[in-house]
Amino acid sequence: MHHTDSLGQAKEFGHEAIRLMEQHGVAPHPDNFTIWYDYASGSRPEVTKALDALIAEGAEFNAELCRELLTQYYDDEPDPLVVGDACDRLADLVGKISEQIGVGADSHHAYCDRLSDITRGIGSTDGGGTLPNLVVDLLSETRSMLAKNRAMADELGKTSAQVDNLRRNLDEAREEALTDALTGIGNRKHFDLALKSAAVAAVDDEEPLSLIMCDIDHFKKFNDTYGHRIGDQVIKVTARVLRENIKGRDVAVRYGGEEFAVILPHTALRDAVIVADQIRRTLASRALMNKRTGESYGRITMSLGVSELRPGEPLEQLVKRADEALYQAKREGRNRVSEETRPETAISLSA
Repeated sequence: MHHTDSLGQAKEFGHEAIRLMEQHGVAPHPDNFTIWYDYASGSRPEVTKALDALIAEGAEFNAELCRELLTQYYDDEPDPLVVGDACDRLADLVGKISEQIGVGADSHHAYCDRLSDITRGIGSTDGGGTLPNLVVDLLSETRSMLAKNRAMADELGKTSAQVDNLRRNLDEAREEALTDALTGIGNRKHFDLALKSAAVAAVDDEEPLSLIMCDIDHFKKFNDTYGHRIGDQVIKVTARVLRENIKGRDVAVRYGGEEFAVILPHTALRDAVIVADQIRRTLASRALMNKRTGESYGRITMSLGVSELRPGEPLEQLVKRADEALYQAKREGRNRVSEETRPETAISLSA
């Protein structure tokens, strides 16, 4: 995370972060300070939202909870050491290629000069004993040039393989940076990129684009009653249900904590509501239990809000309307789908 705050702003946010940490009994080590600095500065809306919810619930900010926040909101960032190493290796490979090309160019020029000398010698001879020697020289120089070309081709081939390997590593690093470690679906960063791309395509193709924001109902109860391991299983099951109920260009992501989002290109609002309700029904039908002991952990339910992109609006408004619909679903009793908040057309689906 790179901050661009001025010295004055940084001091202000830093003091506020320390004050908040003291107020909530948070241990003042660097990792925790990162979270609360971002909360104080508002630089990460998802962190602000998560902490506001935890504060409202009266959560205890112990070491386990702080580690969970770090894992959820910070572990998906590319490691600068990995990126730096990749850049260094790429620069080294570019240098090798340049050096090989330079050596090849020098060899080529030297060969051309020698060939010119031999050609002039052949042109000036009367066909006596000098000619065979010139032919021998020509063959020798040609063999030498061929050997150098083969060697350079081998080196370039090795370098090309290294470049391909580096490209694969960078692609894997990029994919990892866009993937939620716990669920295997996209993370918040993936959401931001995918939503922008889908919006551009929607405008260009004059096709609808809808968004579903989803939140697991009473998720804190799973953690408090059964522990974070079961809470993680709830998150994983939810992600799997999302994957099973979307198709084609649809994108499901873990938006943050127990909140998910689904981007639906080429999908109008009413159709998106149907998809959302299918997700809700499928999830509610799944019973979570301990396979070894048969202990039931209860059923997982989810509240969902749906919105559709309007011409010329910023994407923040699309997300905001879906969020508002989500909270409307919660206010109406949870385990339901609410359409974006337009009183004249709003609908609500529940079991």
